[in-house]
Amino acid sequence: MKKICVVTGTKDIIHNQLKEINSFFLKNNEEIKRVNLLILSWEAIEINDFKIPYWVDHVSYICNEKLIIAEKVLEVLEKIFYENLFQVIIFPSDYFSNNICVRIAKRLDYDNINFIKTLKYSKENFVVTKNIYSSNLIGEFKFFKTKICVSVENLPKVDYLESKKYTWENLVLEIELEDWVEKILIISKDVKETFADSEFVVIVGKGIGSKENAETIKKIFNKFKCKVGGTRPVVMNGWLPIEDLIGVSGSMIAPELCLTIGVSGQRALMSGIVQSKKIIAIDVDKDSEINKQSDYIFNIDYKEFIEKVQELIPRR
Repeated sequence: MKKICVVTGTKDIIHNQLKEINSFFLKNNEEIKRVNLLILSWEAIEINDFKIPYWVDHVSYICNEKLIIAEKVLEVLEKIFYENLFQVIIFPSDYFSNNICVRIAKRLDYDNINFIKTLKYSKENFVVTKNIYSSNLIGEFKFFKTKICVSVENLPKVDYLESKKYTWENLVLEIELEDWVEKILIISKDVKETFADSEFVVIVGKGIGSKENAETIKKIFNKFKCKVGGTRPVVMNGWLPIEDLIGVSGSMIAPELCLTIGVSGQRALMSGIVQSKKIIAIDVDKDSEINKQSDYIFNIDYKEFIEKVQELIPRR
């Protein structure tokens, strides 16, 4: 049975995606042999600088800055998978990959299910398990097509042994963009460079309550020469401008320190800050998802924290 894993992003993002897929294989106690790997990156990756997992037999690699757009990734996958039939296509758990997984399955007429725990093939059907009902139960699902697209559940990033024997193929595909998409790419690139310049980024969520509070926080932290961004709800409510959006729909960042204030920790945001060296969360909700994904947590009213920060500002 031919399997292929699809990973997208920068070198560091792809490395973490491979660690997660490796965790999935280990958890399933599966004998992994002859798995193909498709790398779609918007930055150049040198083969000698990249660690390929031991379960990979063949690597296909495409580098193009336009692959940051989901629609273009789908076009590339359609071309590849129409020419090469794979019974199983595996994606990691991040928001962007799940989006691609669902949409490419529809285009190729594959069965599809996301965030799976296990995947087995038995008597001409695929048997899949995944968490259901807020992870209180594990459901078992049977699929009767001979082809399936899946994404794995969110798993710890377990490092893998390096493959010593695999083939590497550089694919070159022409990717055209409409004029309006080109303009968005230019704007998006400028925003990323702006946030990339900051080693300290603050992200505010809807938990701060209002546009006035967002502006206050931005004013305070600008005095420390750090950038302030917002989650999608914050930007959609007009509390911060669109260029300050952080996450899969905005800037993907990797600062030395990322401070979140009033952020719940939705997947779309976490995918955009996962490369941060340290994440500190300020959130009054002790059950918030952000608590599970941060290095340091302060379950306090953010206004108490802001008061302490203001005390650090030199008085003139």
